[in-house]
Parts: sequence; C-alpha cells; structure tokens
Amino acid sequence: PRSPQISRPSELVQTGAFGLLLLSAHPAPNRLGALGLLFLSSALSVSAVLTLRTCLATAPHSLCTHASFAWSRNPICVSSVGLALSLSALLPSVVSAVGTVWLALHLGRQVGGPEERRLAEAFGESWRSYAEEVPAVG
Repeated sequence: PRSPQISRPSELVQTGAFGLLLLSAHPAPNRLGALGLLFLSSALSVSAVLTLRTCLATAPHSLCTHASFAWSRNPICVSSVGLALSLSALLPSVVSAVGTVWLALHLGRQVGGPEERRLAEAFGESWRSYAEEVPAVG
C-alpha cells in the first residue's frame, strides 16, 4: 500500500511570514523582544539537538517524542526560523528578510515532504498517531 501523503500548507512558512509581517508593522523593531526571541530560539535549538542525540544513542530505531519533540515534530526547524527572525529584527535588511523567507520555505519543503514521508514509512502507525497529536510547528 502507498504511504499517506502529508499535504497541508507549511506551518513553518506561515510562522515565518507572520513574524515578518509583525516586524514590518513597526519600522523600529523592539530590540529587547528580538534578543528574547534570539535567546529562546538558541535554547530550543540546543535542547532539541541534545534530546535528539540522546534518543538516537539510547533507542536508535524509535521515534523521539519527549521534551521539545512532545509539542513540535520539528523543534530544530522551529528554532532555526526563530533565529532567522530574531536576526532579521536585530539586523534589518532586504537580504535578511529574503533569507528568512527562503529558510522557512526550504525547511517547510524538506521537512513537510520527504522527511515526514520517510518517517511515516519507517514507523507506520506510531508515526501517524504521533503526527495526529503533535503539530509540525507547535
């Protein structure tokens, strides 16, 4: 049987576009807010990588579904877009805005498509149940 197609608008793209919309609404972004997002995104990135590393070391053939993976299927991608948004706010330019949109589109295409299909194929019902309960972005 064919594996199910995971088709819905990329939540990463929606998150990135919403963040850019918020930034463009205020010509002088709040530096404190951008620094806060930078700190939170950095902490999420480190936490997610360490969690994934532990999962792969202790149970390499199982889904990683705890810590940040309990509220987002893709916390590393979420943190990457958060880092790009915060840097765009701190160092505003056309290049940083375009780069943030490109990153969100690229991650949405890579994670929302091939990776999730591969996980659905590898883990079957466990993946489908996890994907129903936990959003891609959070």
